[in-house]
Amino acid sequence: MTETEANRHAEPRNIAWFARLTYTALGLGIIVSALEYDHVSAIADPKAILVTTAIIFLFFFVLIWQVQRGRGWARWAYLVLFVIGIPFYLPQVSDLLERNPTAGGLSLLQFVLQIAALVLVFTGEARAYFAKRR
Repeated sequence: MTETEANRHAEPRNIAWFARLTYTALGLGIIVSALEYDHVSAIADPKAILVTTAIIFLFFFVLIWQVQRGRGWARWAYLVLFVIGIPFYLPQVSDLLERNPTAGGLSLLQFVLQIAALVLVFTGEARAYFAKRR
């Protein structure tokens, strides 16, 4: 059994659910980005939008993967980035809901999934999982 397989078997349910929820939120983010592409590309360079979006999604994919591997810094980084994003997200969501209710609803679902994931990654079995890996 490789180290990755051993870690997967040792991964607590909280961490497994964190990963499911955050990867689902990333998928929803891709859908929201696609639904909003016409609007955003009207005010910014389409190539820059695609490159920036790809970099952001890749960054968060790697960050989530690092959390799954038991890297405590990654869960804290995810939390800090989430909290920093809230003041930018909240004013935008009402405009998004007005302009594109489907994208707005999916964006709100994405937000809720991230909150649930963050609760899971800092509670229950996750605490011992990260303490063990110090």
